[in-house]
Amino acid sequence: MLKLSSVSPSRIKTFDACKFKYWLTYCRDDVVLKNNWGAAHGDLIHNVLEYYSKREDVDWVKRLFKGYGGKLECFDRHSNQIETKESPLIWAKPQDFKDKQPKCDICPYAEDDFCAISLEPLDKLTGCPKELFDGSIAMIEKVMERYEAIWPKVLKKDDEEIGFEYGYRIPIAGTDIPMIGFIDLIIEEDADTIHVIDYKAGKHTQDYSKCRDDIQVKMYSLACRREFIDDVNNKGFKYKNVMLTFDYFRGQPVTVAFSKEEDAQTEVYVKNKIQQIQSTEWIDRIVRNNEELDTKTKFGQVAFTCKYLCDSDVCKSRWKGRFKT
Repeated sequence: MLKLSSVSPSRIKTFDACKFKYWLTYCRDDVVLKNNWGAAHGDLIHNVLEYYSKREDVDWVKRLFKGYGGKLECFDRHSNQIETKESPLIWAKPQDFKDKQPKCDICPYAEDDFCAISLEPLDKLTGCPKELFDGSIAMIEKVMERYEAIWPKVLKKDDEEIGFEYGYRIPIAGTDIPMIGFIDLIIEEDADTIHVIDYKAGKHTQDYSKCRDDIQVKMYSLACRREFIDDVNNKGFKYKNVMLTFDYFRGQPVTVAFSKEEDAQTEVYVKNKIQQIQSTEWIDRIVRNNEELDTKTKFGQVAFTCKYLCDSDVCKSRWKGRFKT
């Protein structure tokens, strides 16, 4: 059996992408997979927007500087500790950072012989982060312009704002494994309707049909129906409708809604997926054509081409062939 204490869209997507990656990510405490620019940068953008929208840190530019410099301290909801976020520049592609030639003599970020973005000495720069930083500034300003009038409508309960980074834990019928996750923003449209908004800061965008077919979107809808309409956690919610918007910052927002019957179908899917994960005995790597890999070339070497974001060095060193859990 594979380890499973809770289920989330990311767990399901990882399992479907590659069982070996799932095993490395969720079943091994001694393995840490490397990050990537999209995830690290998106996490920083989320953090800046969260603290600004909650009015816990309105000096968002200073917060962004700290993030890029690897000096941003904040509460990590997974470890329940104060942690320092690593700079996304660590994971930037060479052509976007290290291969960029600095022009410090005309750069407004050159301050007292240091780069105000990377915090490196100007005479020892490992690249130029100006273009990436300016891109983050432009993205955040665009988002803030869109949401300044929306944030005041955030979901409240007993006069307390609870609609920022809302954590949910929903039971799945027929299993003892809860569905968990966090929602970026929940606003109250009217007395009957809540509007769930998820920030998407990465380059990946989806049109309406692909968004509506995304398991994360479906699981968010199921979670919100159980939490805010069915009130399975007895919090006193009595809403009747749920809208979901996935805001692709590099594209267009997509708004969807699901029926009660569709959410029920999603719950059956999640239940079956939980059972599939728990009953898994053999661990395989998944190749580009989604075929199980144990095929050897004529030279006796295993052919392997992976399209998924992973840590190829760890994968190569840990993979010894198909194995049983």
